[in-house]
Order: sequence, then structure tokens, then C-alpha cells
Amino acid sequence: MTRATYLKEARKVTCEFANDTVDLKRVDDIRITSGTKAIISPGFPLLPGAKRHMEVDWKETDPPRELIIHVDASTVSRSLSTND
Repeated sequence: MTRATYLKEARKVTCEFANDTVDLKRVDDIRITSGTKAIISPGFPLLPGAKRHMEVDWKETDPPRELIIHVDASTVSRSLSTND
């Protein structure tokens, strides 16, 4: 993942993914969490050398804090920056 941002006005979480390998990767799922809520977004294949942009609506009262991505057998966690 190259970037993850919470767009406060649009109430969306945007993510940029890049697969810099020659292997097919599989994002199993993406979890966006706040202090009290979580949203799970389905996974997708990420082709070798490919980039992918993703947007997830965030309708909860609490702003999201963290993005957790399960890729193949790994877990990547990233704090969300806020675009005010």
C-alpha cells in the first residue's frame, strides 16, 4: 500500500495499492477501524506491476483511525491520515 487517507468532508477512506513484484498478490480483505466501529471490505487480486485505487464510504460518527490489510499470509497496518 502506498497511501491511505480519510477524506473528512466526503466521509471516505481512499487507498492506493501497488504490486511491485512479478507475482500475483491477493488482498484477502481490508478492515477500517475507529475506536468503536469496524468496516470490512472484500478483497481483490493485485496483478504483477499493477496499481489500484480504492474508496470506501465511512458513515460512522467516530473518524477511522487504522487500516488493516490482509495480503496473502501477511498483515499490514497503517494509521490513517486525515485530509481536512
